[in-house]
Amino acid sequence: MQIIILPVKYILLPSLQGRGRVEGPHLTPLPARKGQGGGFSFSHFIFLFSFFLSSLPISSCGEAERLYDTFPAYFVVQNTNTVPQLNTAMNGMGEFCTITDNGSQYVFTDLGGSTPVNKTALGIYRNFRMGRSGGFITGLPTYIADASPRVVCYDIVCPNCYEQTSIAPHLRLATGCRAQCGSCHRTYDLNNLGMMIAGEPGRSLYRYNVSYAPYTLVISN
Repeated sequence: MQIIILPVKYILLPSLQGRGRVEGPHLTPLPARKGQGGGFSFSHFIFLFSFFLSSLPISSCGEAERLYDTFPAYFVVQNTNTVPQLNTAMNGMGEFCTITDNGSQYVFTDLGGSTPVNKTALGIYRNFRMGRSGGFITGLPTYIADASPRVVCYDIVCPNCYEQTSIAPHLRLATGCRAQCGSCHRTYDLNNLGMMIAGEPGRSLYRYNVSYAPYTLVISN
């Protein structure tokens, strides 16, 4: 838990503006001491700088993680409404599906089943790049930080096994918008930026840039 120490210049008081109606708690400046000028002071700068530092993303290992991975990835699906698992993942909050490559087909899988799609149907001659280990997890989270529903995409590989060992196991979907690794037994929260929520300490999932317009999914990193 992060603790921000506010400068003495500020105290938490309810605002009494608006004809006596209490709007809620606000940071209200104390009256300036005699001899002190108004305007932007050094204490303002310290407060803002402290707030900025506290907002930086920090991993459980103490190192900053990128919101989006830099590894190349590219995959396009048109007519997503023809693939039940993908259609549900693109339009149902809290729904996810995996996308994998079995050689001749792309396989879309959710907790209810799988649908294989021949590569020729998606354009086999496109230069698709299926991330680090040949697959993705994509869907629409139930937790929306900015109140704007947005599809997310993660690499299907367990990032901790990928970085710490020579194996690259695929994650499997679990109930509660989670993904689990059968090798290291870590669990990741697909709703919350792929953060690890169970198992040995480690990093969150690799995340890719993705966009979705009606019936077209584009993963491009």
